[in-house]
This record gives sequence, structure tokens and C-alpha cells, in this order.
Amino acid sequence: MTSASRALATVRLQCAGLPVPSQLISGDDVRCGKPDPEGYLKAADRLGVSYNHCVVVEDTPAGILAGRSAGMTVLALGTTFAPEHLLGALWAPDFNQVEFSMT
Repeated sequence: MTSASRALATVRLQCAGLPVPSQLISGDDVRCGKPDPEGYLKAADRLGVSYNHCVVVEDTPAGILAGRSAGMTVLALGTTFAPEHLLGALWAPDFNQVEFSMT
């Protein structure tokens, strides 16, 4: 989920050499931006995943609030805001400290 437009998000992903995901929720797809949970709820619905099985990775207070409001687990990254601004969320300094596995 990104607040950027679909066009901008696509260009940024391509410039970074990353694939454009088949399910991309952009600012074009929601009526209300973060901290409203609409984008995360829409993403889970499109993927067919229950909200309580989702992990939101965020780097802003508004995104953390959106994930929490959606009833999802939130992992904050300390890449944009200092840990004291991450609203008490579980956090990691960056993705080098994170490993996901499917169980």
C-alpha cells in the first residue's frame, strides 16, 4: 500500500529494478489516506487474507495507526522516524533485522 499514485509507484518500482506487484493498492484506490485503514483492508480483501493474519510493515505514525485500526499486526521500521515516534509498535532499525516465514 502506498499513498503515491499508481503511475508514480509503478515508475519508482521499475527504476529500483523491482517487480510491480499484481496487487498494488495506491492512493488512487482509496477515498481516505492513512491513518484510515481503508487501504490495508482493501489489500487484505483483494488477497483473500483475513485481517488478523496480515502483517503491516510501516515507517510512519500514520501508517502504524492505519495498520492497528485494520486489526493487523504492525512492524515499524526506524528508517524514517526515531523509535520514540513509532507509537510503541514492535520495530526494527531496517529490513536487515527482519526475516519473514510462512507457518
